[in-house]
Amino acid sequence: MDADGVFTSVRQALHVSFLMEIMPATGRSQLQGILERLMEEAGIVRELEKHERSIDFRGLSSLEVRAQCAMVVGSVNAHLVPPEQAAVWTRFGLRRRQAQGVRALMDYVSPTLSTQHDTACLAMAWGLFAREGRREDFSLNKIAAEFRLARATLQRDQQKIGAYQKTLEERAVRNLTPYFERTGLVSPARCNDESLQRG
Repeated sequence: MDADGVFTSVRQALHVSFLMEIMPATGRSQLQGILERLMEEAGIVRELEKHERSIDFRGLSSLEVRAQCAMVVGSVNAHLVPPEQAAVWTRFGLRRRQAQGVRALMDYVSPTLSTQHDTACLAMAWGLFAREGRREDFSLNKIAAEFRLARATLQRDQQKIGAYQKTLEERAVRNLTPYFERTGLVSPARCNDESLQRG
């Protein structure tokens, strides 16, 4: 493994590793291109800062890259409490993993919301966390009409859901950073997570 670390940040490690979960096995020479294409299709490349886009897979076979990514995904289960896991899965997970995250996040956040209709709460969360192109399916206007709820209340609740997710994600990144640095997934010199820079 490169002494500089495989990834430039904890968030980049999470993005790539959860993508790897759904990616078919492929040769090393194809790996970077497929990852970049999948990230772009998922709308993830635009979410990463420019300095976070380079991944250092030099010297690693495709099996070793998969092992590094499996270590990242495993660390979410091993080093984070359930609400932090949910926030990570919600933001970085794809397909079933993201759905598990959204449901777990809502189990955690729902008691704090004014809206007490479970399906409406899930729809508000998907309005925030669905991939681009799907969010309109979960607009507040549609939710308000479907469940006969006040849009203003839904808007306040949706903002609260987003705030909880962001806070939990930042906590998760802080809690994962020492492990990622210790194992060489991210080096302190390369780590560029904004939440850590803000202190």
